[in-house]
Amino acid sequence: MDEARYREAEQTLWASIGAGLRLRVQEIGDGPPILFIHGANTSGASWATLAAKLPAFRCLLLDRPGTGLSEAFPVRPTTAQLMALGDGLVADILDGAGIASAQVVATSLGGFLALRSAAAHPDRIIRMVQREDSNRPYFTVSRS
Repeated sequence: MDEARYREAEQTLWASIGAGLRLRVQEIGDGPPILFIHGANTSGASWATLAAKLPAFRCLLLDRPGTGLSEAFPVRPTTAQLMALGDGLVADILDGAGIASAQVVATSLGGFLALRSAAAHPDRIIRMVQREDSNRPYFTVSRS
């Protein structure tokens, strides 16, 4: 990958949809990190009950852009911009928290963004657990 070209494209993306969005990440626990990314109509707090049962892990509960207390995009992102957001989301959150890699738990739209991140930055995601909805079982993706 041409990192300089990628960063330039990423800066162009952020400039087009509102650079500098502030995203809220709540932390609970101490230990190996787990990043939780919620679905479309909730916030990071939707993971609070589960995170509270994992005190041996550093749980990071993300409010995606426009949800919870995170800032919203100034304009609705295009499909291409949403895909680009997913490509860098996990890496950006981990960078902001000073974490090299983490496990990721995600659902619905958060799962889509996490899968995009895993494809773009496989070294940043140790293991991923996804759940589409309550009628379907969980599935796990692990790095080899």
